[in-house]
Amino acid sequence: MRCRAAFAAFSLVALLASPVRAQIADDQSRREATQFFRAGQEFMSAEKFDRAAEEFTKAIEKDHLMTVAHYQLGQAYMGLQRFASAQQAYRKCIEASKELYDLQLKNKGAVERERTDMILEMEETARRMRTQIPIREMQATQIDVQVADLRRQQSTLQAAFEPSAEVLLALGSAFFRNGQRDEAEAQWKAAIASNPKMGQAHNNLAVIYMQTDRFNEADQEIKLAEKNGFRVNPQFKDDLKARKAGK
Repeated sequence: MRCRAAFAAFSLVALLASPVRAQIADDQSRREATQFFRAGQEFMSAEKFDRAAEEFTKAIEKDHLMTVAHYQLGQAYMGLQRFASAQQAYRKCIEASKELYDLQLKNKGAVERERTDMILEMEETARRMRTQIPIREMQATQIDVQVADLRRQQSTLQAAFEPSAEVLLALGSAFFRNGQRDEAEAQWKAAIASNPKMGQAHNNLAVIYMQTDRFNEADQEIKLAEKNGFRVNPQFKDDLKARKAGK
């Protein structure tokens, strides 16, 4: 089992200790949840984050196991700069993922149908985004990552539950934007432990290391970010050199 940062491990234990209310939504509720989710995605594309948050919340009320709705709710709150609310949404996403994992052990068929529906919806959402002008390529790429994670969960029943690296990355960003640097560092380390090739998490850690005068660690994380295909901002590299020269 991969190592986890202490804070992330504590957070996961707290989630697992919460009351379990795992239950697959009925077909009607899932259809209604999908309609609300689609509306939320349209508002996200238009950067109407308040309206998007409303629709994603409605989707979750209809199907609390719709993990992508929890994640997108967090994204909407990030757009609104409601970072504490975003943290809660991402945590709920992890909690819903854990409930699905537990359900899969008992009723794999029902869980697979739930995940398949989410995958098809996300793929259609990404397709629609790529036909828009201007193209919402960044948002569509984020959705591609969520789809890949859902497929990973669909094809592999792991020995132990592990939160999505993408959600841990987002949770770390919510902490960072809220001024909680230590918590952000812990979540980004957990994201890398889950997916060592997550270049953005390496880049984000490099920022924290620069801010806390851990320059050698910052250099190493920049190298890992670029090795894994992330384009590091040249200005950030210049800022790091200046900080090192002035230490």
